[in-house]
Amino acid sequence: MLINCNCCGVEFDKSPTEVKRSKSGKHFCSRSCSAKINNLGVRRHKPKPVKEPNLVTKRCLWHCCGKEFVQENKTRATDFCSRKCKNSYSVQKRRIKLKLMAVKYKGGKCERCGYDKCVDSFDFHHRDPTEKDFGIGSSGITRSWEKTKKELDKCLLLCANCHREEHYNLKRTIYIIESINYTDLDV
Repeated sequence: MLINCNCCGVEFDKSPTEVKRSKSGKHFCSRSCSAKINNLGVRRHKPKPVKEPNLVTKRCLWHCCGKEFVQENKTRATDFCSRKCKNSYSVQKRRIKLKLMAVKYKGGKCERCGYDKCVDSFDFHHRDPTEKDFGIGSSGITRSWEKTKKELDKCLLLCANCHREEHYNLKRTIYIIESINYTDLDV
């Protein structure tokens, strides 16, 4: 019995018992034609269920940014909206740690008046400005602890008030002020 292939349309010979045996009513000239038609859009395995992403809204930990950002739970957890914020936070953390270490290294109190309440109020005053290699907290550069200790040995630990008085005394010795009598000023 001559039958047309359901895939390519080629006429081929098939026995009447084979025609009756076909459950789908489709007939193919070869296995490749059968595979082309039977495998279109047919999945042999159950598809995996698609999970909707579990999104979490967070606030950036870097205090200068504070942006809210959305993060998927499956990704590596982060507390920052960008690499820049993470680096800024890490540098700030390192500077705070270095300041605490430096204050502890210099004794933890003002060398003039003995003030020891607030670490943020301490300044490092170079005894001789000509020997100054770098400012301890200047230009935003974080140096190694060894380099910082060498520079700290050239400094006095002063509270903010004593440091201002020290600079006032330096200015007064450099500039001789004769034209201004501070007692005559009306403030």
